[in-house]
Amino acid sequence: MGLDLRIPQLHLKFDINNKKGMSDLLANNIKLNEVIQSVNVKDKSSQYSLDIIPSGNIPPNPSELIENGTLDNIIEELRKSYDYILIDSTPVAMVPDSLSLLNKADTTLFIVKSEYSKKEYIKSTDELIKKYNLKSAGFVLTSVKKKYYETIKYDKNYNLFASRNS
Repeated sequence: MGLDLRIPQLHLKFDINNKKGMSDLLANNIKLNEVIQSVNVKDKSSQYSLDIIPSGNIPPNPSELIENGTLDNIIEELRKSYDYILIDSTPVAMVPDSLSLLNKADTTLFIVKSEYSKKEYIKSTDELIKKYNLKSAGFVLTSVKKKYYETIKYDKNYNLFASRNS
């Protein structure tokens, strides 16, 4: 679900139409089955399909739409048909939209970009985890330069050990 209603990106990543989406759904202007788009994704070793709900048009009131109560019904309806529901949202440290989503998720992943994300934002996530009593939270570190992971000896030694003992 594309819930970054301020700077939508999900439709660009999957090359899908963004004329209708979550903003329309949250405003009760459209039905759920009208915004779900299926895409096939291929990588080197597998192929799978995803159903995606893009963000839709940028509304004048993103926070209000997300918090109007409709989202709970949408998630409840989606849980009947899907094993996993992923929510793409705004950066937590930038705007309040994502804060109201924290307790709606079973797992919260904070995405951190190497050499870009500010340390104070990363430190503030610990406060959010405590404040919202998040039971399952984690971090995904992206854009790590090759020079860093090539120097980590622990991983190389561990991989050698694991392959000898398997």
